[in-house]
Amino acid sequence: MFPAPPALADENGSLISRCLPRNEFAERLQNSFHETSNAHGISVDGTLLEIFVGPEGTFTVAKIMTNGVACIVDFGSDWQTTLHPADGSESSAGTVPETPIDYLPGSLNR
Repeated sequence: MFPAPPALADENGSLISRCLPRNEFAERLQNSFHETSNAHGISVDGTLLEIFVGPEGTFTVAKIMTNGVACIVDFGSDWQTTLHPADGSESSAGTVPETPIDYLPGSLNR
């Protein structure tokens, strides 16, 4: 088992909780680091992994539980997005729901 990453501190030095309701979590990342949701996918355990990326290359990886709570998994800098569709087509992008949490099986937010 890996140790939990340290809590993030915003530009004012205030700690950002490791777990918050997803919408509040996303809002704090936007306000503190200018990070927005960039990618997401369903994990084998049925939770959602979501990656938030800022314009300067900062990123935060969050795990969103089926109850809508998001927790920091990791964070860092120098994020680079590469687009290589797995099926060889020009684009494998699908329809993105209003909020990624809508993908969660059994989500309370449907």
